[in-house]
Amino acid sequence: MHDLNADALPMRTLLVAPDRTSTHELYEQLSTLRRHGLCVSLEITRNICTGSLQKHKRYDAVLLDLDTTEGDETRLLTCLRETASEMPVFVFVHPQEEGRGAAAVIAGATDYILKGQCVGRSLARCMIHAIERTRLQSQLRQAEEDYHRMIESASTPMAIVTERGSISRINRHMEQLLGCSRYEIEGKKEWADFAANAEAQLETLRSWGREDARKPLEIKVQIAHRSSQVRSHRFRITRLHNRAVIAAGLPQLQSAEQPGPPIRDRAEYISALFESVPEGIVAFDSNGSIHDLNPAFEQLCNLTRDELLGAHVLDLLVPQSLRSHGERMLEALFSGESNTSQIRGRRSDGQPLVMSIFGAPIIVGGELVGGLCMCRDITATQETQELLEYAFIDLVETTLRAVESVDPYTAGHQRRVARLADIVGRKFGLDDERLQGLYVGSMLHDIGKLSLPSTILTKPGRLTREEWNLVKSHSRRGHAILSEASLPWPVMDMALGHHERLDGSGYPDGRAGDQLSLEVRILGVCDVVEAMTSDRPYRPALGTAQVLEELRDGCGSRYDERVIDEVLGAVENGEFQLELGYRNLV
Repeated sequence: MHDLNADALPMRTLLVAPDRTSTHELYEQLSTLRRHGLCVSLEITRNICTGSLQKHKRYDAVLLDLDTTEGDETRLLTCLRETASEMPVFVFVHPQEEGRGAAAVIAGATDYILKGQCVGRSLARCMIHAIERTRLQSQLRQAEEDYHRMIESASTPMAIVTERGSISRINRHMEQLLGCSRYEIEGKKEWADFAANAEAQLETLRSWGREDARKPLEIKVQIAHRSSQVRSHRFRITRLHNRAVIAAGLPQLQSAEQPGPPIRDRAEYISALFESVPEGIVAFDSNGSIHDLNPAFEQLCNLTRDELLGAHVLDLLVPQSLRSHGERMLEALFSGESNTSQIRGRRSDGQPLVMSIFGAPIIVGGELVGGLCMCRDITATQETQELLEYAFIDLVETTLRAVESVDPYTAGHQRRVARLADIVGRKFGLDDERLQGLYVGSMLHDIGKLSLPSTILTKPGRLTREEWNLVKSHSRRGHAILSEASLPWPVMDMALGHHERLDGSGYPDGRAGDQLSLEVRILGVCDVVEAMTSDRPYRPALGTAQVLEELRDGCGSRYDERVIDEVLGAVENGEFQLELGYRNLV
């Protein structure tokens, strides 16, 4: 964000007005910006709906004087939103017409500015915040598009499945695998609709702790195609940062029920199969020395057959830093156990290589004679997964920066609320999945403020009725924004309900009692505590005594008694210091 005390920042603006003489007052008001970091250049247009915003022109903002609209501002704002949807639009109104300004914001304006009152530093702050917010919103849309583009461009069938089993997104390869379009599947079908024993697979993932989150699970799954054919596929299932499940299809296996071709010479057939399989296979004796391999393994290692024969299998598959891990793998294999591992290393030419290795003992006549490893190059899949993780992290962080640009007084508010909510959730014994959802939902609970004007959010005085109603709308706006996201937790309900109260006295719907989930009850209390211990534009942070009084007065009526008990317990044992409000940890 630009420093208001820095050298004047040029801002190219388009003023919608009949002529220059009708906007003299506006010129005077804008002239105060230069002393506070902005140098505004104006272009005037009489009618924005006649193509004034050509594509080759770039404006930082559009200014609209409501005195010149003759009550037709709704139509003008609609034209502006259609012509330049990503451009901030400021409307100027007289102080006695604030209600008209608030109505313009609802109709699509970025913010309204009071004529003759909002000048100098406050006007500069308002305009810079709005422009910065627009830039961050554009970044947010781009990050979301990149996130979806990476899923679509993956070279294997890929689906994102929530921990409850709902399919939230698939790519074109998965469409072909399942025989259904994404419009038939996304948000409408369950993983169990296509995969046999799906519940057992999901339960395995739910049981993973945080330390297992990045470990892949490779399983054989019977997939039912729309044509009623059932085929067996290998799937590599893991978790993203947001704990959604990714199922990436691996090469198809022949079902045990499917008969093979007529075999006259079984040895010749097995040899041909060994040579033609697309995954690297290497066989070694009980000392680990390689005695056979297929062409795919040569290609995987970037070495010739002669260079590989006789080498120790661990020298090729396991980097020196993981030698002890490789030795434990071999020990388990030679004791008769099959195992699966994921190894990061490098090819002989120095290129990075990530392999999924399935190891099994070779037993002939009841005697162990060696082992066999099937190696799959998953470098591209792993890179795609990591890019998806980075995209999600960037998405959340960009969202938070965008919210903070609208309301700088609450910068860091979401993070501190999320940390306090995490403390309380752990005291309730929530599992890792619910804790993650509670944390993410708390981080995003004020996302609806993105659509509110910063002049209202940072107004130092008392809000008018129209302004207060606009502020209260951020809960519904947040719910609407998050409804477009494919997140596996009840974050929409948390955004909608964080101002609801147990006795029905909250907003926006006046829900009460059992209508409020535990996550909403926890978030509601943590939001109140953090808000009271933070500075606001209309008051400084409140003291410990006032915060404790609010919690005790509302205990059992407005707020869940169990949540209050855990928050007070965290205060008493020093886990959370009210007067610091986590500022010492940010």
